[in-house]
Amino acid sequence: MGDGGGGRATRPDRQTGLLRLAAAHLAKTSFEVVRAAYQLGGIAAIADDSPMQRYLRDASVVPQHAFLQEGMYDGAGAVLMGVQPFPGFL
Repeated sequence: MGDGGGGRATRPDRQTGLLRLAAAHLAKTSFEVVRAAYQLGGIAAIADDSPMQRYLRDASVVPQHAFLQEGMYDGAGAVLMGVQPFPGFL
């Protein structure tokens, strides 16, 4: 992992892991907030002309991005534990 094989993450690797972990968490949490607001909107929220309809669709796309999916938790955990993450994580 850039540390000469000692099993400890270098500072840039750790920062990358923490940044990706934070981004994945933000994407997931933001979607959950919008989904809760959509549900609170009741029957009016499902109308095609409702802004909540669009907000829910937009918020649903972000966590589907390859670098924001839940697999990022595995990669970040590996880095923080000093284990080689999956290819392409760093």
